[in-house]
Amino acid sequence: MGKTVLLGLDGATFEMLAPMLEAGRLPVLSGLLLGGIRATLESTLPPFTCPAWPTMFTGRNPGAHGALMFRVIEPGTRTARSVSLRDVACPRLWEVLNRAGIRTGVFNVPGTYPAERVDGFMVSGFVCPPGAPEMVQPVGLRNAFMQAFPAYDPNGSIGFDRKHLRRLRWQRLERLGAILRMRLAALEWLLAREPVDFLWVVLETIDRVSHLCYGLLSPASDLYATAEAAETREHVLNLLEVQDQVIGRILEAMGPDPLVMVVSDHGFSWKPKQFDLWSWLVAHGFLVPMWGARVRSRLWAAFRSAFRRVFGLAGWKWTVRVSPRAIGRHDPSTREVGRCWTPHKEQIGDPRRSKVWLGPQTEFGVRIQVGAGDAPEAVSPEDCEAVVENLVERLRQARDPATGQPIMARVARREEVYDGPYTGRAPEVVFVPQRDIAHQNKPLHGANQSNGWLVPAPQPTINGTHDSFGVFAGLGKPFGRGTVRGIRILDVMPTLLYAMGLPVPDDLEGRVVEEAFREPHRVAHPIETCQGLGSAALSAPAPYSAEDEEAIGRRLEELGYM
Repeated sequence: MGKTVLLGLDGATFEMLAPMLEAGRLPVLSGLLLGGIRATLESTLPPFTCPAWPTMFTGRNPGAHGALMFRVIEPGTRTARSVSLRDVACPRLWEVLNRAGIRTGVFNVPGTYPAERVDGFMVSGFVCPPGAPEMVQPVGLRNAFMQAFPAYDPNGSIGFDRKHLRRLRWQRLERLGAILRMRLAALEWLLAREPVDFLWVVLETIDRVSHLCYGLLSPASDLYATAEAAETREHVLNLLEVQDQVIGRILEAMGPDPLVMVVSDHGFSWKPKQFDLWSWLVAHGFLVPMWGARVRSRLWAAFRSAFRRVFGLAGWKWTVRVSPRAIGRHDPSTREVGRCWTPHKEQIGDPRRSKVWLGPQTEFGVRIQVGAGDAPEAVSPEDCEAVVENLVERLRQARDPATGQPIMARVARREEVYDGPYTGRAPEVVFVPQRDIAHQNKPLHGANQSNGWLVPAPQPTINGTHDSFGVFAGLGKPFGRGTVRGIRILDVMPTLLYAMGLPVPDDLEGRVVEEAFREPHRVAHPIETCQGLGSAALSAPAPYSAEDEEAIGRRLEELGYM
């Protein structure tokens, strides 16, 4: 068996990449995505970095592996902590490969902090405390790596500003180019010292660019035809040319004609509408605000809107930075949450009367208020199912008055989405809005019953929002050519093992995507299974300090996750 490369392109979507590939300036990526088999890859729910990458490297759903989001909320609690690799309760892909005698390199894969011992090497990816020595394994390589790359940043932080002033945007694209070069230098340094047979590397460039200006990059956006969009695409294409060179160097370092699979954890979409979930829950009697909170939130939403019309969003952000205490004391949307990950009291509501509460909007869900600690129970355990059923039905009935279409593409109980011992960490009700709608867990100015609690997103809306559909591609002797359908992120691990000629553990939840392979290969190599992997022994949670939690929170805020 030859060498194998699993190339992760965080946040990649064919919607954005297609016109850039047609430009002919990305020969390596074009060859990978169009030269073999390709497909749209369906992500997890929610479609975020975590739980998507852990789902990919365990072949198990988030309810089984336990990393349902960037934060862990244990059942019956409201406070949370940052997730780590120690929270993943299933064996990992690199363990399976090591048992088969395959030396493995795992580089910059999100959700792999702290790094684990592996026959080969591992360098943790996003999210990781800056400068943490535990991000490198083996231990004998750690000091040399930290000395060779003292400024190495596993998070690839570039800073974000929702106004996205042109000058700042160009500076951040340049910063992304520097991060790419740093990744390449570090990886080539590692491969020279620890050659491997299998390499999994993730590049976050497309994700960062999409967060920054997806509305100017996607043909589905109303902004795509503007002069600013054309100028932005040229700068982004210059950046992706650097990424293309990096990918080419990585493939060269793994020798001639390696087997290659390309995957992304999720996609992106442009969302011109926002759904005020908080106010919708209040209007339907599920959430009762704390005394004065609703009036205060509405007044501050109106004030923010008026202030931004006059001074712009950049002016508002500057005001918040100058006077964070004065603003944050009144405005729940500007409060720092990185220190403790505790939801705002406005999101929890009055615990004596509210039936539900909201965590961060990245959960894509609503939690039932059944009591936590000494908090009174607004919903008794025996009434919980009735509340869940009512909430699911009402969310499914929510319509956009302008189109008559449902606001939600999917609404489900958590048990319909997750399966495993950690399902209780998820919100009782989970959902996915339509591709053109982003939900918000805070009051939005102008949202009311007559407009279906939908308001236009702030203009110009150029930042992207996560979407369920990423990319999958396979190139090498076993793979066919053309397009296949129906591939989920759970299918990546079994398909990869089969492509490498290894048996597939029978407790992986995904399938081998047989139609992605040439028929002669399928006939000559029938799928072999082996005993399941079972569960992994959980160790103590990662020892994040208060400073680590705050630093992680800042990085997630940069991307709009908090």
